[in-house]
Amino acid sequence: MDYSYQQNQRFFAQVAGGIEALAAEELAELGASDISERYRGLFFTADFETLYRINYCSRLLSRVIAPLEGFQCRHTDQIYKKA
Repeated sequence: MDYSYQQNQRFFAQVAGGIEALAAEELAELGASDISERYRGLFFTADFETLYRINYCSRLLSRVIAPLEGFQCRHTDQIYKKA
């Protein structure tokens, strides 16, 4: 089974509130691309070599999450159907 992050190499980094812009700069310096800020986090694209560098060298990120699946959900019943 292929997961979402394996196909598109898109990840989510959690950060403390208020430092999203600083974390975006740090991600860019470490080699991430296609960075988009969200509330207390950032989506970004990176190959696995860059991902390892980010995990090892980042000083602002709390954790990096690899999304397994993504879908539009407008009602709680859709979550159970997808699971």
